[in-house]
Amino acid sequence: MSGFGGFDHCDVRVSSLALVEAFYERLLPQLGLPRKTYSRVGADGEWTDVRPGDPYNVVEFFEALGAAEPAHFIGFIEDAEMKPTATRIAFRVESKDAVRAWEARLRACGAVAIEFSADFDADPALFFEDPAGTKLELCARHSRRGRRRAAAALAGHSAGKFSAGEARLGDGDFCAGRGGCPGARANAGRLAD
Repeated sequence: MSGFGGFDHCDVRVSSLALVEAFYERLLPQLGLPRKTYSRVGADGEWTDVRPGDPYNVVEFFEALGAAEPAHFIGFIEDAEMKPTATRIAFRVESKDAVRAWEARLRACGAVAIEFSADFDADPALFFEDPAGTKLELCARHSRRGRRRAAAALAGHSAGKFSAGEARLGDGDFCAGRGGCPGARANAGRLAD
């Protein structure tokens, strides 16, 4: 294969399915993942589909049926030892207006720690957590060219320069140290490219 083929799925460990299952049942169909399945994974890593009513410790949400390619999906696996980390999963939405419209929907789903990015015009994103503390994001990113222009205008420096505290995260995304990530109040230059 040449080039990046895309992500197939994400497996997310959570401390309690009971704590987050209803949240994801409300959230993920609205993001295009309406089909839910149940499984059981043993301590040995053996994966088993379960029948309705059987005990399970995994739920997965898939794209709707009908695509020629296998459906993308996200799964949540119960692991009582799991502690929330700084890892974040971002879902893309179509526009800045869509990001804004999600705030009320997230509250209705039961999201916590909901916060818009510090500079929404340059970085249209909405950060939030599930009830177990998993960090999530909805974003409508600019093209790389648009991000470079926005970063240069906002940061007051030429594109490609890093200001103090900035770190490259990957694929042209930047974060001004810990303070420039979700929860930050000042992240000018975050999008420098």
